[in-house]
Amino acid sequence: MDDSDPAPKPSPRGRPAKPSSGSLLGKRIEVMWDAEDGGKEYYAGKVTNEDATRVKVAYDDGEKKWHPLDGLIYKEVIIV
Repeated sequence: MDDSDPAPKPSPRGRPAKPSSGSLLGKRIEVMWDAEDGGKEYYAGKVTNEDATRVKVAYDDGEKKWHPLDGLIYKEVIIV
């Protein structure tokens, strides 16, 4: 093996696009989950952490879960 050739560099990877509304940190959202009857249900919570690819939701029932942004279906809760 020839040690004079440098190791190939990994190709740069773009960051996934964030939701169009920008950061979700601190916002109340409702996340769609699959229901036991095969339908869909929304569960409410607050975004307590985020990074480039995911958000952490603290649900109103006490559960906390990280969700990937890719494929996340949610509604932002607007309190007037």
